[in-house]
Parts: sequence; C-alpha cells; structure tokens
Amino acid sequence: MNVEVIFQRFDSKVDCFNFASNLRLLLKFYLYIFIVISLNYALSLFAQEPYYYTINDENGLPSNEVYQVLQDDFGYIWIGCDA
Repeated sequence: MNVEVIFQRFDSKVDCFNFASNLRLLLKFYLYIFIVISLNYALSLFAQEPYYYTINDENGLPSNEVYQVLQDDFGYIWIGCDA
C-alpha cells in the first residue's frame, strides 16, 4: 500500500469531523440544555402557594398583643403573648 493513499484516507476521515460543525453542534446542545433547565426552574417557582390564616383572641390566642414568635426544630410555631 502506498503511503500517499494512507494519508488520503486519513485526510478524508478528518474532513468528516470538521471542527466548526462540531462546535456548532456542541453549542446547540448546550443551548437546548440551558433552555430545558431554565424552563424547569421557571415552572418550579409556581409549584406551591403559601397558606395564610389569622390567629387572634377569638380563635385561640389569650390576647391580641403578641411579643414574640418562634419556630422550634420540629416546625412548631410558638407565639408569646399576654396570658
């Protein structure tokens, strides 16, 4: 086999993997990944709505004057008010 033939075959294989086309494909891939992650993050922002309710002396507190509100390690909320 001739040495020139070997280099021609090698050069033809290298032409198939053009650097610019690979770079474009890689950038498109990263763009698609970025869009998917961004949409996933944007949709997860609206996943939960906070639940609000009012506690006053008519439904559980001994007084409407609250001096301190704490949350313990178990998630319970303790409200310090006049007794």
